[in-house]
Amino acid sequence: MKQYFFQFINRLATGRNVIIIILVWLSYAIFVMGLSQTSSPDSIVPIDITFAPSVTTICNMIEAYGEDVRRSYMRGEITWDAIYPLLYGLMLLLGLSYGMRVAGINFAHKDKLFLLPLVVMGADYCENVGIVTLLWMYPSCSLEVAAFVSIFVTLKWVTTVICFLMLIAIFFVSLFRKIRGHK
Repeated sequence: MKQYFFQFINRLATGRNVIIIILVWLSYAIFVMGLSQTSSPDSIVPIDITFAPSVTTICNMIEAYGEDVRRSYMRGEITWDAIYPLLYGLMLLLGLSYGMRVAGINFAHKDKLFLLPLVVMGADYCENVGIVTLLWMYPSCSLEVAAFVSIFVTLKWVTTVICFLMLIAIFFVSLFRKIRGHK
């Protein structure tokens, strides 16, 4: 099953599809996610974009939001932010697959690298479930759920950074090989 999935991703990973998913992701990030942030009643810093927040920080942020912001944030997590991880996960998957193929990078377990974007997506969805749970539970704040959110927010950002660093490395390998005249 896993092999079929990787073969499917490799078939999808064309230059045209990578450009399309990047444009779709950027459009969604700017026009949907960006507008949803600016349309919230107050200027808030979402838990989603913090790095390694402590349990106390998460509970304090939720308390500081106010009722309208909590309701708006919950609605955004359930609607707009349900699609976003899928878009950027697909972008990372296709980008890594296409980039490695174009750069001529091939090794025995390269398909395991494609698990990282899936970890990013899974961590983001777990984070969203935890945030919605905390928003729904307010005024109580479960320290266990807040710890769960903190772990998955951190995991999401660490794996996202690793994916982007891999894409940058693939770009430079490809550039170096092109300069040296190799394919």
